[in-house]
Amino acid sequence: MASIAAEIPPELMEAWRKPALIEWIRGTGLPARFKRKLLQDWGVAVGRELTAADYEAVTMGVTR
Repeated sequence: MASIAAEIPPELMEAWRKPALIEWIRGTGLPARFKRKLLQDWGVAVGRELTAADYEAVTMGVTR
């Protein structure tokens, strides 16, 4: 099965684009658990460590 990170726009597939990625994920309308999984898959794909605040940001509307 393909990673859901394949759904992320290519221009967001760089570690420094985390704030833009969080905004994009927030706008997807996906359930919270899918938003968190999408963020997790992105972090693995680009080699970026994520914090609890990052996961909260995709579901609560706060960008960090």
